[in-house]
Amino acid sequence: MIHLLYSQHGGRSGHKLKDIMSIFIIGMLIKAKVVYDDSFTNQHLLLFEDICVKKKKKYYSTIIIDNTKCSNGITFKKFKEIKKLILNKSKGLKDNQHLLVIFKQRCRIHPYQLDNWFHKNKIDKNLFKSKLIPLLHKIYYVHTVPKHTTIKKSSIIPTNNVAIHIRRGDLAEKLIREGFDANYYTQIINKLNQHLNLHINIYSEIDNSEDILVLKKLKNVNLFLGDVSNINEHFYALCTSKILILSRSSFSTWAAYLSKGLVVFQTNIIKHLYHKVDPNNFYSYGLSELSDDDMEQIKIKHLYHKVDPNNFYSYGLSELSDDDMEQIKIKINL
Repeated sequence: MIHLLYSQHGGRSGHKLKDIMSIFIIGMLIKAKVVYDDSFTNQHLLLFEDICVKKKKKYYSTIIIDNTKCSNGITFKKFKEIKKLILNKSKGLKDNQHLLVIFKQRCRIHPYQLDNWFHKNKIDKNLFKSKLIPLLHKIYYVHTVPKHTTIKKSSIIPTNNVAIHIRRGDLAEKLIREGFDANYYTQIINKLNQHLNLHINIYSEIDNSEDILVLKKLKNVNLFLGDVSNINEHFYALCTSKILILSRSSFSTWAAYLSKGLVVFQTNIIKHLYHKVDPNNFYSYGLSELSDDDMEQIKIKHLYHKVDPNNFYSYGLSELSDDDMEQIKIKINL
């Protein structure tokens, strides 16, 4: 039996969750089992005790994989090298013997990579669709949410609002400089108000969020600032909103994969969501401003799309073609 463990390094909850879920992905690819230790609780978003068994005190043999530092994800070639190393080491193991593989540094495989490896014919099964997304939803909605007493547990159905995540904290200055400032979000909010009459709930950190306080003056807007003390409530609110608008944040990325609503983001702006074919409840719009046509597509997809993150279709508005429109009509049953 092969057991996989990630020895956690630094970083925020979203980054640590990338490490943990990477070994789940590797486990799916090589048919190995993930085990956990106390370091898994260093992130605050998901609970794993009911999903994994605890690491054994003694193993027949141990491998440490610490020769890579790739935050953006290892290549498929690198994965095959790691797979070969593990499988060679596990040859001849008896049923009662266990091999422990400990991953260190940043040996990550992002969910979009697993998805794209299938669409590029590098693997023969769509494990992103059939295993990873169902597993994430099971870990969160079945095993995590019920244990957080501060989270409203009466319904997992998306609430009737728009949630906007704005990353501030230690990255505030960098993101403002890149253009994710109050004017950027004002344009989005004004466009939402022009076409929809929904509450718009903004979630951000308390630290370095002074620039977005002006957004409270806009129609339909509620601003919720938080820290680690209410991170779970904010995360749940993002995951269960009717429409989720992402920021450049790992926190947003995991909310997107757990979302039961429509996920809206700018094409090629949100890191590590580079799907070759997007989930059905993802809507990526062009790099220009959110337009009236974008808003019409958002409304249509919300009204008619089936809540199924395993079906995929993605396009940038600037690239919207006749073929795109035919696919859209098929999706909304026209």
